[in-house]
Amino acid sequence: MTPRRWVLSLRPKFWAQITSGAKRYELRRRLPGVQPGDVVVVYITRPVRKVVGSFVVGVVLRDTPERLWPLVRANLPPGHAELFLAYFEGAHEAGAMEVTNVTLLPKAVDPWFHPPQGVILLPEKA
Repeated sequence: MTPRRWVLSLRPKFWAQITSGAKRYELRRRLPGVQPGDVVVVYITRPVRKVVGSFVVGVVLRDTPERLWPLVRANLPPGHAELFLAYFEGAHEAGAMEVTNVTLLPKAVDPWFHPPQGVILLPEKA
């Protein structure tokens, strides 16, 4: 099966944590159909507003926030516990995708798609 391509919007600081290796899981309230082996194109939000790279999805975890936290906490930057609690407050489901094989573009590019607020599947012809 051919890996699907997704687009993920990230804040600049979280992309920096991923590229430095400090953050090995990307957390989301919803991970609609993301599977191991899929490719995620990373769009950085303001002030950058560019596509900067990609990664391959490793393990995908879906559970309640309370059950997910012990599985991912060792692979997140220090101080991420407060962000985790605030982000998943009131959520019944939490998702985490392992970030593997990070690729940085030589030069950031303007998006050829409408940047999402979360995660969207790219059409096959995009």
